[in-house]
Amino acid sequence: MEPFSSFSPLGSFALAAVLALYILFLIAVGFIAGRNVHSSEEYLLAGRNVPLPLAILSLLATWFGSSAILGTTQSTYSFGMSGTILEPFACGLTLIFCGAFFAKRLWNLGIATIADLFGKKLGPAGLWISSAIQVPTFFFWIGAQYLSIGALLEVYLEVPAWIGIVGSACVTVMILWNGGMWAVTWTDAIMVSISLLGLFILFVATANQLGHGNTIDGITSVIARTPQERLQLLPNPTIASSLTALGIFLTGLLGNIPAQDLQQRIQCARSASTAKWSCILSGCIYIAMGLIPIYLGLAARLHLEEWDTNDRIQSDQVLPILASQILSEPFGILLVVGLVSLNLAAAGSSTISQTTILSNNVLPRTKRDWGNANGTTKNWLLKNWLAPRREQWCAFAVTVGSLMAAFSGQSVMGLLELSLASVLVSLFVPMCLCLFSNPSTPWSGIVPMLVGPAVWGTKLTWDAWNPSSSESLATNNPDFPAQLSWFARPNWGQYYGTIPAEIQGLLASILAMVVAETIARGLRKRSNHDVTPT
Repeated sequence: MEPFSSFSPLGSFALAAVLALYILFLIAVGFIAGRNVHSSEEYLLAGRNVPLPLAILSLLATWFGSSAILGTTQSTYSFGMSGTILEPFACGLTLIFCGAFFAKRLWNLGIATIADLFGKKLGPAGLWISSAIQVPTFFFWIGAQYLSIGALLEVYLEVPAWIGIVGSACVTVMILWNGGMWAVTWTDAIMVSISLLGLFILFVATANQLGHGNTIDGITSVIARTPQERLQLLPNPTIASSLTALGIFLTGLLGNIPAQDLQQRIQCARSASTAKWSCILSGCIYIAMGLIPIYLGLAARLHLEEWDTNDRIQSDQVLPILASQILSEPFGILLVVGLVSLNLAAAGSSTISQTTILSNNVLPRTKRDWGNANGTTKNWLLKNWLAPRREQWCAFAVTVGSLMAAFSGQSVMGLLELSLASVLVSLFVPMCLCLFSNPSTPWSGIVPMLVGPAVWGTKLTWDAWNPSSSESLATNNPDFPAQLSWFARPNWGQYYGTIPAEIQGLLASILAMVVAETIARGLRKRSNHDVTPT
């Protein structure tokens, strides 16, 4: 199939010119934001002084990546509502959930990263293990943003995807280089505003056209004409499909909470109340705006039937093709600029988050090698070039790792799910333990960090070697809930294959924490009992 492009030669030239000017503007904003950055805390945490409106916009920009618009539209087009469990519902609810139960407590700790919490409660081992888990896993999420930008530029400007991927990474570094978190906060506010404007215009134009000039009729007619099974989250519920849906939901709901990009937005807030309400309000807005890609996916299924019949729709082309049928070229350009903005915003936000972990939790242990403020090191390069720009070089290192993830061959949604699931099975349980109680021993938090990913990785390997095992139980035992007899059904591989890797990893992490805590408390009781009073 030839690459799809919705613009005339003049429109493509205008898009390229607008994108170039827009990117230069964003780099200038980042440079200006850096003029007031004079310390590591200001660079990494914006001096803990971000007001509520900017905090909400920054969180929205962090969350509204490619998966929230292109991915959701494509999933809804292909699968109906069953393709929207992760985006926007689970990922939106995680903001509300975090604001209600975690944000205030985390902000009051005054930490820069979630690894700081583990360092306080679990010691250096907890700090280093959690850092080693978070930074590489978020390479996948940042890489997904670069991958999506490359795909957009390839579709609309016929630029090779690798050029768009590398170019967007370079732009991210340039925005961050001087301004750090302040640059991210201000550019996020600009980019997410443009993105949501373009998305809303496409929504209204689509509803108007399908409703013959009446927006409400356009919305109701799409819902009325859509088959009922496509409006259900679980159209054909079986034990296997229900467990799969639960695994996806838990990945989105809980996997985001220990993630550094959310933690950083909490710590940057001006107050604990700002941290709480920025999460809750941005979560509500996120879900509300996330309904638009769902509507567009359902509308595209009805409006683009002839395209689907001719097999001309591939991957993330549903929304671009729909936009080409609905919008004029100027509004189409605005939409594309908005889509690029979303990915740049998510990439910049996550890059500064992982930069904070590297700079705050990893490099301080080698501070002597980097040189201190008095320049005691004799190495001229370290003293005059690397040490004063430690945070900037960390951002560069994160960008290089993310580029490697982008070229790994995974899809955008595949990269997103890997990122969230790995954090869920490793860090969520230890974070709750450290945040809401005092571990009896550091091993109570460290063991779940290791056991959860081990079980999760084992299940992923099993699925790779036995791709049909996760479906075999539902296929062979349609009345499985009524026949829950482990001894009557000795094929353990079927049961093992049915439970998703995310649920297995999470349950293993919980069990490991409980066992470690029980053993530690038992040893402490025994030790106290054996002490003979003098």
